[in-house]
Amino acid sequence: MANKVLETLKKVGLTLAPMAPWIAGALAGPFAGAAADKAIQALNIVAKPNASTAEKIQAIGDVITQGQLTPEQSLALKEADEKFQATMTQAGFDHIEKMTALANQDVADARALTERTGSKVPIIVALLVMLSFLGMCWYLISGHFPLHDAPAAGFAGTVLGYIISEAKVVSQWLFGAGANNNSQ
Repeated sequence: MANKVLETLKKVGLTLAPMAPWIAGALAGPFAGAAADKAIQALNIVAKPNASTAEKIQAIGDVITQGQLTPEQSLALKEADEKFQATMTQAGFDHIEKMTALANQDVADARALTERTGSKVPIIVALLVMLSFLGMCWYLISGHFPLHDAPAAGFAGTVLGYIISEAKVVSQWLFGAGANNNSQ
């Protein structure tokens, strides 16, 4: 699920960046909700009242990536981006880079806290996740799990997919590779 959201976010961000750079930049950070709302309004997308930010970004992505964007919507999106830029500038974010830097600041803060306190808990959790990933792979490959049974195979695939996504997050945290961060 998280990987699908990240893929959609990348597609939407890359497509939006030329016409709405502030909204596109904000979608990857702590202002994602506000940016998604501005884009939803500009594109006249009807979203559920209690839709999550991820669902809103998916709806934006559906309109943009499927070629359904009209010239009027493009113009409205550009105007919404200019208003969003003015709002963010008033809030103290005079450059997109300043705003998008917040998206990775929490990861850096978590790493710094671990270093400052000398806590071994994050490393232990990371090792447990990675060992469970490797153990599950070995268990499936070695033939110990009855994959001939369709429900069991589906369950094994679901568990393995979940563990793989968690292992990816752990490796990104350990080695500093973020979805939108090239500076680590």
